[in-house]
Amino acid sequence: MANRDWIKDFVACYDVTDSADLAIGRARIIKAANLPKRLYKFRGVSDYSLDNLKAGTVWMCSPLKFNDPYDCAATISARQITGGTIELPEAILSRLRGSLNDLEIAEALASNNPIFRIVELVLLKDTSVPREKVPGMVEALLGAQEHVLQPLLDRNIASVREGIKVCSFCEDHETILMWSHYASNHTGFCMEYKIPQLEEHVIRMLYPVIYDRARFDVTRFHKAAIQNGLDAFNNVYSVLQALYKAPEWAYEREWRFVLNFGILDSDQNVSFGNPSRVYLGAQMPTEYKKEASEICKQKGIPLSQMQLSKTEYRMVAEPLS
Repeated sequence: MANRDWIKDFVACYDVTDSADLAIGRARIIKAANLPKRLYKFRGVSDYSLDNLKAGTVWMCSPLKFNDPYDCAATISARQITGGTIELPEAILSRLRGSLNDLEIAEALASNNPIFRIVELVLLKDTSVPREKVPGMVEALLGAQEHVLQPLLDRNIASVREGIKVCSFCEDHETILMWSHYASNHTGFCMEYKIPQLEEHVIRMLYPVIYDRARFDVTRFHKAAIQNGLDAFNNVYSVLQALYKAPEWAYEREWRFVLNFGILDSDQNVSFGNPSRVYLGAQMPTEYKKEASEICKQKGIPLSQMQLSKTEYRMVAEPLS
């Protein structure tokens, strides 16, 4: 497998909470230096896949339709979002000074969770409240807040997940598992795309998949929006959300054509470009071979036939035209 250390530098260009810090130009330079020369799309034979081959299109859909239930599923923490330093209006500060001194207020505002630290300090000064019960009361307040806020946040990131549209590609056309899983047990076909021949806008929206044990955490982006305002919000963070997958999928060596949240209202075909070659599956039925071959002949697309190696557990491509 190719060295993927460069992906950390690529991700760093997008993984910022302030849009002013985005380095999309640098990200494109890093990606251009590491893009494969070719990418491959595996398909089972159907009217839909053959139409894509004829039209030079690909099917873009929500990751909710994919075979990985975690695909593009981010995580978010209500407790962390409500924490952090804040600024309170003078009217509120004036009322607080009736219970807390300026030093206590300053300490609370600089804490990880100012609102709850203020509540804690006020309760500690209330002689009618037993001191040993204060931590439990504050924790109960935190729990109540999370109970209300967490479902709202979860629905928000779920809507982003649904709105992202993705088409997946692979770096290798000879992988047995890819033929088995995505080309109907070797009865389908695989389309090869030479990257330099694709339109520039298509290349810009090709991204490497990042294999990581932890789900992508979007808390910091939403927290920054609350603290700093929407003007500085990094609204392309969802591109990263579309790229993270569990390490078990690393064998796919996947790249993705991603249309960010909000670009398409529904799943649909989009123009991508004609394949530079088509590979027929090793167990593709004769009638499917004829149909795919005729399309390739009409479009002038070179054709190859996958064969099972006689000596190794691997696939071998033999040119037909």
